[in-house]
Amino acid sequence: MTEPSQVSGCEGRGAAAEDAAPGVAAPERYHPPMARFVAAQGLAYLTNHVVNRIPSFTIRHLWYRRVLGLPLGRGARIQMGTRIWFHGRTQIRAGRPYGISSSIGAGTRIGRDCTLDTRGGLSIGRHVSLSPEVAILTADHDHRSSGFRIQHASVVIEDLVWIGMRAMVLPGVQIGKGAVIAAGCVVTRDVPPLTVVGGVPAKVIGQRDPAALEYELYEPVPLFE
Repeated sequence: MTEPSQVSGCEGRGAAAEDAAPGVAAPERYHPPMARFVAAQGLAYLTNHVVNRIPSFTIRHLWYRRVLGLPLGRGARIQMGTRIWFHGRTQIRAGRPYGISSSIGAGTRIGRDCTLDTRGGLSIGRHVSLSPEVAILTADHDHRSSGFRIQHASVVIEDLVWIGMRAMVLPGVQIGKGAVIAAGCVVTRDVPPLTVVGGVPAKVIGQRDPAALEYELYEPVPLFE
């Protein structure tokens, strides 16, 4: 089966090769949007259904750093089952097309089966503890839009934050240094530093002693998590 001479208004491989001068490599073929979409879906499938189940921090982190381009600080650990949502490699690596990249700081621990949505930009600081099944969202749909338009808002989690099991952080939230998010709560607005919140939606239920922040999460982790 021969290739068409044009793909989405750009010349196909055969035409490009014919136009190239002798001894000069033909220009790279244009990949139509559908091809990029399929590639992104394939990358997402491998990331969230294959790689995240491999019982090796080394292999998983190599994929996250080298393939996805996700910056991981020294000693950061992402445990098995964590799902990372993204639009494509360049969106994580360079913040395109929204101009906001994502990163995870040194010593941070991401527990089993968490969901990290990087589509709108996700910044997680140093020595942050995310308990299992935490969900952090940076994109949702505009319910007022006739086209159900997707919208993005970055999430910032500062150093030494502790987020309890099955808590959810919604788009646009900033969580201050040393704050504590109780298990199962839904955070819909910013949380000041050293504040303890809980409930649905999350409300202030206490304060944390600044002296309690004198720790680092560099202790050994299970070999096969």
